[in-house]
Amino acid sequence: MDFFEDPDSRRPGSDLVMQQLPKKIDTELTSDGIEITEAWGIFYREEWNWRRIWGILGLAFFPPSLLFGVLWAILRKDIQGAFGVASWWMTGATILLGVIGSYVQ
Repeated sequence: MDFFEDPDSRRPGSDLVMQQLPKKIDTELTSDGIEITEAWGIFYREEWNWRRIWGILGLAFFPPSLLFGVLWAILRKDIQGAFGVASWWMTGATILLGVIGSYVQ
């Protein structure tokens, strides 16, 4: 997983990863009536990086909505309306995260 997430950490010409992979030579993989076939190989773990998703959503929604609310309040002299619109912006982030979370399963 380390080399997959950070491929630049591998030195050029290094075959350490290839040496560590299990190999099955001169035989075929057959199920022999078994529903699930187990064989030598690699299991890739695929999952959402929730830390990165929260970071992106936090940076994409919170600072701009706060800036919008402050600027609207200063320029239009309307604090309630400014942060009413900014709260809709943050609600959009929550809905977006809910949609992403529902597609994970």
